[in-house]
Amino acid sequence: MFTRILVATDFSPHADAAWRFALDLARVHRACTVLLHVALEGALREFPERTLAEDEYLKRIGDDLAVRAFAGERAGVAVQTSLRAGDPAPVIAETARDENADIIIVGTHAQRFANPRLPRGLTDYMGGLEGPPKPPDARRRRGAPR
Repeated sequence: MFTRILVATDFSPHADAAWRFALDLARVHRACTVLLHVALEGALREFPERTLAEDEYLKRIGDDLAVRAFAGERAGVAVQTSLRAGDPAPVIAETARDENADIIIVGTHAQRFANPRLPRGLTDYMGGLEGPPKPPDARRRRGAPR
């Protein structure tokens, strides 16, 4: 049973599909969700150093998180939002530990098929977890019984 679900979003259609899946899962398990966005490095600097473009970027992110949180709460799910900055994979892993998340849900882009390292990227930061099990080799060995 899950009690805390971490959902990382980049606001892409794939991430929105993952968010909808997470809301369904949270309703079934009566779990709380944490909706996380990892901002560009430097975007969360102190006020005197930030540019107007960075402020607009952060406002847009805050609005996007709020819209998704409102939709989740309307669906009957408790939603907490989080905005952090840095390299996404280690930040997601660190947030999962900080929030005591039972599961992490991340939408992926089609680029993952072009880079075989990408699907394991997050698990590299999760203490050596190996990721999902690999399917058995469908090829039969020569001479194996039918």
